[in-house]
Amino acid sequence: MRARACPGCILVAVPLSYECLDADCGHIIVAADQAALVAAVQEHMSSVHESFELEDVIADTATEVAEERDDEAGARDG
Repeated sequence: MRARACPGCILVAVPLSYECLDADCGHIIVAADQAALVAAVQEHMSSVHESFELEDVIADTATEVAEERDDEAGARDG
């Protein structure tokens, strides 16, 4: 399914992350979009675990990466 831009609308890409749960790995992979995330996860699964993950599973378990605002970063950093 593809989103269609409406006239005057601004589409913003949101980075996605995926946490590998294979063999208690816990590796977190972040990518700019779903296609890049799928490629990165499949590469990780192949090279590290000699396994694979289905594209549908990756898409279903991916989470959006929250953007950090400057005021939040400053408050956390001290």
